[in-house]
Amino acid sequence: MSLLLSTIFALSIQGPAAQAPAPSAELQQNLDVVLLKNGDELVGRVTAELDAYVEIRIEDGATIGISRAQVKAVRRGAKAAPARRAMVGPEDAWFVLHDADGASVGWLHTSVTTRQDGSFAVNEEYEFVNGVRRYQVTNRCTADTQGRPVRCYFRERVSKPRQQRQLGGVDPLASDDRVEDERIIEAVVDGAILEVSRLDGRGRRLRQLPWGSNATFPLLARTLARRSATCIGPAAMYDPRHDELRQRSADGRGARQMIIDGVRQRVGEVTLRSADGEQVDSRSWIGFDRRVLRRELAGPALVAVPSSAGSARAAVGVQSIASALVAEAQGRFGFWVPSPAWRTVDDLPAGHLALDCEVHGAAVQLSLLDHLEQGTALETAADAVGKWFALLYPNLEMSARSLAQVRGRGVIRMRASDARKAQQATIDVMPFGDKFLVLVCRAPRSAWDELATDFTFVRKTLELDAAALTPSPTGPLRRRGAGASKPPAGPLPAPRPAQRVGGASTPGGDRGPR
Repeated sequence: MSLLLSTIFALSIQGPAAQAPAPSAELQQNLDVVLLKNGDELVGRVTAELDAYVEIRIEDGATIGISRAQVKAVRRGAKAAPARRAMVGPEDAWFVLHDADGASVGWLHTSVTTRQDGSFAVNEEYEFVNGVRRYQVTNRCTADTQGRPVRCYFRERVSKPRQQRQLGGVDPLASDDRVEDERIIEAVVDGAILEVSRLDGRGRRLRQLPWGSNATFPLLARTLARRSATCIGPAAMYDPRHDELRQRSADGRGARQMIIDGVRQRVGEVTLRSADGEQVDSRSWIGFDRRVLRRELAGPALVAVPSSAGSARAAVGVQSIASALVAEAQGRFGFWVPSPAWRTVDDLPAGHLALDCEVHGAAVQLSLLDHLEQGTALETAADAVGKWFALLYPNLEMSARSLAQVRGRGVIRMRASDARKAQQATIDVMPFGDKFLVLVCRAPRSAWDELATDFTFVRKTLELDAAALTPSPTGPLRRRGAGASKPPAGPLPAPRPAQRVGGASTPGGDRGPR
């Protein structure tokens, strides 16, 4: 960071807490009381007190003017303001952040604070490392008593630890880093306008955006959708992280079955997506108490797992979870695990990948078809797969066949079901070099609608290029400079991540993908 930028931030930014909007003094004071000579009391905020006239704004918003001749006494701050129940209750939660390999690379702290008048603020602060860079983020928004957005604040700092010889014994996890980039965005709702102020290395810039009656912030929309199990939007949402206003929806109506700690449970699902539903920004899975069981910050490449205030930071570089991106034993292709309801199947031979959804008895299988002659047409390969599938699943009969697209490749999609329509499957046959890949998604008909989004996710995130199995970070992980991205690794010795690529399941060989 240049000396100029360092000076700007040193003078005008004294940490996230100094810039984040604080509760107004008015909300923190007691109410005033105007005692009339007839014995009545008016309770609210005295807005004017003159020799012959007193004006008070009462709780319903009306302003009343009274002649001083009718007033017995004016008592400032004499009555405690009654507490109003906010739309969302207070909460405080801590999480450990894990990258695509499952390694713990950071922590997340979220909270909801309510005020005496029923308005509230949603806060989140997180920190993680990606390669040699450390990302520190503060995100905050406030809402009125009706859940309408008032303002938001966002700060992101990207830094690199100084050379070890420059640390002088300082803890590597301390803040003695060299700041590479820093930006602060604050947006305030003013009627039909959103006033946006951005401060970064190029100085301060102001702009105005149109603000409709249903417009909101993603952080606020996601919180309301989670706590009320409703859908917020589609509506214009200003995201300070990307400094953009676009149509989105936060849908908290989703629900699904999962096995958590060995127990089958029904959990909620909150999805933040584009208005047309094509692009999913993030998903959260919610317990019966409306608490977050797992949350995506950058898709499955950066996920939050519940922890505690005392252990979240200590877990960084120590704990690990299953990898979100799994690859075939020889690293030729792979896919992302669509949700916590699925687990990878171990000990598969080269050329095969599989996921299992135990709670529904569903499966996803990706296999390399390498015994056909070079130059075989796609239609011929689909015929061969149809015969193979009929032998493997004799109770399922092909019912439809069509052309489709998967990752920009033309595929033949076949559908199959049994006579009672209790089980069904889709079979995608797609070119893969001079060979073919076969993707089978199979589930009971009763669970198909619930799992359909997972099957779509797998198709959209298939990794058919070996180089893609070292994914480029997205969202908060995205680097602004050019060059290849390194796998996330913290300043402490990184935990051994869940295995992504392993050898074939042969005697003495390595285990398959985990």
